[in-house]
Parts: sequence; C-alpha cells; structure tokens
Amino acid sequence: MQTQLHFPLVNAQEEIKLKEDTFGPLKPMTREEYRQIWQSTGIDVDGRQDYLAKVQLPNMEASINRFVAIMKGYPGFLQLPIEDQISLVKGKIARSTQTAKNELHQNTNWFLI
Repeated sequence: MQTQLHFPLVNAQEEIKLKEDTFGPLKPMTREEYRQIWQSTGIDVDGRQDYLAKVQLPNMEASINRFVAIMKGYPGFLQLPIEDQISLVKGKIARSTQTAKNELHQNTNWFLI
C-alpha cells in the first residue's frame, strides 16, 4: 500500500534526491565545515540562516515579549529606571537560555548551532 505524502514533504524528498544525485551521498555538516563555507563564500549551504531568520528568531522574539509582559506584572518593576528594567530582563533571559542549553546538552547528543 502506497501512502500519499503531503505536498511540501514530496518536494523536500525530491530536493534531497536531486542534491544526492548531483553531489553524492549527503552527510551532516559539522559546525566548523559550515562556518568555513559561510565565511569564505557567504553561501548558506544547508539552510541554517534561513531557518534562523524564519523560525528561531520569531520564536525567540515571541518568548521575550511574553517574558517582558510577565516582568511588568511584578510589583515595582515599572517604577525602576528603564536601564535597571533592561538589565533585569537581559540577565534573566541569559540565565534562562544557559539553563535550557545545559539541560538540552545533558539530555541529548544534539549540537547547538
């Protein structure tokens, strides 16, 4: 029984096949290999920059906006000088990000880009 694939998935499979036919078997690219190609040519060979711009950055922006909304709800936060508000938000976001990276690294074999 043949399963119908969703249109974007079919396109992705065709794209992968075309790349493999052109360049041979594809293997994951290390961060160092990617960095060397990116710096020397400016070519985003595996779509990392596009993914960052279209997926990761909007998600991060939404998360930061939610976090700032929560911080504004703390008593006295809005009465602080704006520089202090910014410092508190930046510090909390940095700690949260580092904690998440540590947990991800401990629980998986993934590389963070």
